[in-house]
Amino acid sequence: MEKRFDTFSMLVSGINKSMKKIKTTEMAKFGLKSTHVFCIYHLYKENALTAGELCGMCREDKAGISRAIEQLEKKGCVTSAENGGKKYRTPFMLTEKGRQIAKQIAEKADELIEIAGRGLQESEIRIFYSCLEKINENLQDICDGYEKAHTAGKKE
Repeated sequence: MEKRFDTFSMLVSGINKSMKKIKTTEMAKFGLKSTHVFCIYHLYKENALTAGELCGMCREDKAGISRAIEQLEKKGCVTSAENGGKKYRTPFMLTEKGRQIAKQIAEKADELIEIAGRGLQESEIRIFYSCLEKINENLQDICDGYEKAHTAGKKE
């Protein structure tokens, strides 16, 4: 069991580090940060999203999404659908510049995923993603339990 924990932890950590390095390198080409990848990607796929929706899709907290949106607005990549009201509920969309960048990001993502899966059969890839989803779900359940226990401890 000890070896399994070690292997799992090292592999997940290694994948995470590689993905961060790739995102950092690719986003630098546009003068953007790795933290902007998912915001741009999801806005490209969905056309318009609120900050709240982006939080859920990007699995990022409100502060992180707010910073990312603010930075993307300053870079001319994102604009809001309406002015006024609560910024958290305002739909955001990509500008033409943002769409051009997002298209390149989506193409690069497809290319990288293809390369990452080299040597694997389509059936193996489907099983891998199914397993990864289940592991993620199980770990999220554990985290939710910690959060509930922590919240319950504060009420007492």
